[in-house]
Amino acid sequence: MKSLIFVLVALFSMNVFAEPVCDFPYDLSEEEGVNELRTSVVTKTTRLTSLQKSQIIITAKHYAQPVPRTMTIAMAIESLMSNSEGGDVYFTLYKFKNTVYSVVEHYPGGNPYGLVFKGTKIVAERTDGDLNCTGF
Repeated sequence: MKSLIFVLVALFSMNVFAEPVCDFPYDLSEEEGVNELRTSVVTKTTRLTSLQKSQIIITAKHYAQPVPRTMTIAMAIESLMSNSEGGDVYFTLYKFKNTVYSVVEHYPGGNPYGLVFKGTKIVAERTDGDLNCTGF
């Protein structure tokens, strides 16, 4: 009986250390309370804030093979554009429960791939249209 209690306590205590799930709806849909604030097509001439530049560079490094040691914003945009089926790169701002998230996306195969940020912190990865909220 003591062994069973120990196993149950151990299992429940492991859940405390489990990785958090997304704190926003899985599909980023407006029906779930997500408010899209703005979407921009990113090109080499797009005016970007330093935070946006940082997020785009982080996203480009995440998908680059091999990962370059240093990357400028021009290199990052070119990398994402060249790996996007139509050459499209998008930057979108969302708001959910008074928190603003940004998404940098490209389309290497018809569905969006990219990273979701809360500031400079990656909180999710968009893969083939789905959201993965663990492993960051």
